[in-house]
Formats: sequence, C-alpha cells, structure tokens
Amino acid sequence: MGMSKASHTSSNHHKIMKAVVRCDEISQVKKTKSGWVFYATDGAVFGYHPTAKAPRKLTSFLRQHTKMSEKLIRKITSV
Repeated sequence: MGMSKASHTSSNHHKIMKAVVRCDEISQVKKTKSGWVFYATDGAVFGYHPTAKAPRKLTSFLRQHTKMSEKLIRKITSV
C-alpha cells in the first residue's frame, strides 16, 4: 500500500525551517534526534517533529509567540 503524496516531505520542512530561523522572535533552534526544538524569546518552547500533523501545531505556536503575518504563516505551513 503506497502513500499518496505524504505531507511530510523534506522540501516542506526545509521551507518551514528557513522561515522560522529568520524570525526575530525565535531565539534559538536546536536539532534533536527526531526533529528540532524552537525557543521563542518569550520563553515558549516547541518541539517540532516532521510528521503530517506537525505543520498545524506549528501554525498555532507561531501565531501565539511570534509577530509573523498570517499570510506568511499560512504560506510556510501549508503542505
């Protein structure tokens, strides 16, 4: 049984990582064994593991803890 276009391809996550690293409100990004951990300047921490549901959770985190525009958030987290 094959997967029909899995939404956790590396190109999508590369796009996400590029935008998050450039964000001023993200103070640090650490690589872990299974993904990344984002540290916001307000003290919030988000563990990002590349799965199909991860972009939805990341969208919520970015809305709450960064000043990124809604348009940019939707663009980088759409898969």
